[in-house]
Amino acid sequence: MVVVFLVILAVQPSGQRCVRVNALGYDGVRGVLIPITFCAVPGNGEVYLSMDHVYGEAFQSAVQTAVALFRDRYGVSDRAFLIRVGGSPEYFDGRSVALAIYVGLFASAFGYDPSHYAFTGDLAYDGSILPVGYVREKAAAFDGPVVVPPGNCGSGFICVSSVSDVERIITSKRV
Repeated sequence: MVVVFLVILAVQPSGQRCVRVNALGYDGVRGVLIPITFCAVPGNGEVYLSMDHVYGEAFQSAVQTAVALFRDRYGVSDRAFLIRVGGSPEYFDGRSVALAIYVGLFASAFGYDPSHYAFTGDLAYDGSILPVGYVREKAAAFDGPVVVPPGNCGSGFICVSSVSDVERIITSKRV
């Protein structure tokens, strides 16, 4: 599986369908909101991740897991996906972005709007959602509903155990 890292120009290509996903991270002190834009464009199934930031090995592995799971479930080969990570810090690492990456691929491919929610969670190849650290701190960075793995479930969170659960939540919001 190949995920290509490149610089994406500010101009988006025609024929696109773009969505924003609110990923949550932790910078060592507090939770941070990481806005990620996903555009589905005519193409051959490739996934392009912007080089606006530096990505650690765990982050890259999380992206690869999310892409592999999405491809296994849907086999989308008639479009390419452009991913632009926004916000700060300059360096991102950690697997808790995997759920948000999966959500962005799904939402941009099929026309749903997940921007009402924020997401944190790791993924297994079978589609189950795995727990992550610092969930309360991460959730404090977003003013809205936060989707978390069952291992991080608590008051005020939307708890999901599989990507199928997440798909059901976001399919009520079409772009």
